[in-house]
Amino acid sequence: ESNDYSSIILKLLGDHLAEVCVQYLYEYIGQELWIYVPNENLSIKDLLSIKYQDIRLVAEAIEIEVTESLAMQPSSAVSGLYIVHPE
Repeated sequence: ESNDYSSIILKLLGDHLAEVCVQYLYEYIGQELWIYVPNENLSIKDLLSIKYQDIRLVAEAIEIEVTESLAMQPSSAVSGLYIVHPE
């Protein structure tokens, strides 16, 4: 027998884990590997306000919607694209 509540919780946990991994990779790559944001130390408020020092793709161009609470639709959408220039 399927438990719908457990299924929803597991899906949400997976989505949030993916988001945390993407944010970790952004910080690690930007501060350790390519060092294009070496002094960026964003607070939780800054992260939620999207105060990054890089260029982000326009969500409409890749057919992903961002809600008022900054969630992406479809809910399983998590992405990262890293392009670096020597300067």
